[in-house]
Amino acid sequence: MASARSKVFLTTKSTKRTRQEAEAELHLSLKRLKTDYVDLWQIHGVSEREEVDQIFAPAGAMEAFEAAKKAGKCRFIGFTGHRDPHVHLAMLRAYDRYDTILMPLHAADPAYLSFEKLVLPVAVERGMGIQGMKNFANARLLAAMSARDCLSYVLSPPIHCTAIGKRRVFGIHEYVIIQLSAAKTAHATSL
Repeated sequence: MASARSKVFLTTKSTKRTRQEAEAELHLSLKRLKTDYVDLWQIHGVSEREEVDQIFAPAGAMEAFEAAKKAGKCRFIGFTGHRDPHVHLAMLRAYDRYDTILMPLHAADPAYLSFEKLVLPVAVERGMGIQGMKNFANARLLAAMSARDCLSYVLSPPIHCTAIGKRRVFGIHEYVIIQLSAAKTAHATSL
């Protein structure tokens, strides 16, 4: 990793909700990655409002995240969640200095518990790095839409990147081509 470190954006996540556990998890990640810092460290999988309380309680995980950023062990901090946009909003209300956010974004999202309608506008307003995921709604959308249409939808709002989430290597080439095509279109539109 040392020879390529300056060319790679490294990220890791923590599922721990206390300072001590989150710090231990970060140190383990740094050791395994053979580096002294990561670019992005994310509080991962925040699903319940009780977790928000744990993260921001005295000796909660947020203390570890702030300390790591101050110490140069991570350049950016963010959070992720998979289920409830209201929990994302609670995380955003609790802290206003996140650098990034990772949330489900897909064509069916606006119909129920919509991250796109509820969370995305707040993230855009704050100037956060916005990452999408669950582009195909765990493959359910592929029964009605092409991969190209799913990704085109996800890449049309103001986001910075999206995680493809392939379980098999087959088909990745097609997704890369779709991503590159969407990026070129977005760039041309912005000119």
